[in-house]
Amino acid sequence: MSELSREAVLKYSTSKVGSITSLSYAIDGNVIETNNFDTAAFTEAILGRRTVTISVSGQVDRTDTNGQNALRGDYLDAGKSEPDDFQSFTIEPASTEAGDISFTGAGVPTSYSEDRADDGDGLTTYSVEIRISGTWAETELT
Repeated sequence: MSELSREAVLKYSTSKVGSITSLSYAIDGNVIETNNFDTAAFTEAILGRRTVTISVSGQVDRTDTNGQNALRGDYLDAGKSEPDDFQSFTIEPASTEAGDISFTGAGVPTSYSEDRADDGDGLTTYSVEIRISGTWAETELT
């Protein structure tokens, strides 16, 4: 069975943002109510447009600051407001094994935060929510 590797990374364009410690997604569907002569006075529900939101948190990769700097900078750039303004997002295994899956698509970050706790280890964590724009591709790796 395909699954996301236990060690996964988030990439913005081609640069690694950091290792993932938590990943969740929600798919919300817009329900349209309708009826016709066959349904008498009862309504029928039709699934309309769907919204996908992905929530990712993890550890910032200090060896490659390009990914988080680009994501943070683009998110704070007042001129960027369209989905096409953002480069692609990828969630993929840290090391590829057959049967693992990766996710790729365009999206708009709806929130981004970093936590630089001063607890002696210098660890920086991040959290980002991405509202998917268009389709989100799931690919099984071979």
